[in-house]
Amino acid sequence: MEKVIIEEGGEQSIFLYYKNVLDKENYDLIYNFLQNMDDFKGGETSYGRTIPRLQKWYHTENLYFSKDWKTSNLYKRWISHNYERILIELQKKMQLKIINLNIN
Repeated sequence: MEKVIIEEGGEQSIFLYYKNVLDKENYDLIYNFLQNMDDFKGGETSYGRTIPRLQKWYHTENLYFSKDWKTSNLYKRWISHNYERILIELQKKMQLKIINLNIN
C-alpha cells in the first residue's frame, strides 16, 4: 500500500506499507533487542513541555542529532549511540526486501 501526502507548498511525503515484510525470526530478534534496552532517554522540549515518550538516537557515524544546535544546548537524548550490528543487519534486510517488492 502506498500513501502520498502532498503538503502546502507542494512538498510530498510517501509512505509505503508492506504487511509481514520480515519473517518471525527477524521480528523475534528485534523484539528481544528492544526488550533488553534500558537506556532510553526522556526529556523536555525547548519550550519546557515534557516529551510523552522515551527515545534513543542512533547514527551510523555517531553524530549528534543536529549539527546546527549550539554545543552548550546539547540534549542528552540526542547524543548518538553506536549503530549496533543488529541495526545494520536489519537495515540491509529491509532495503533489500523493499527493493525486491518494488521491482516485482
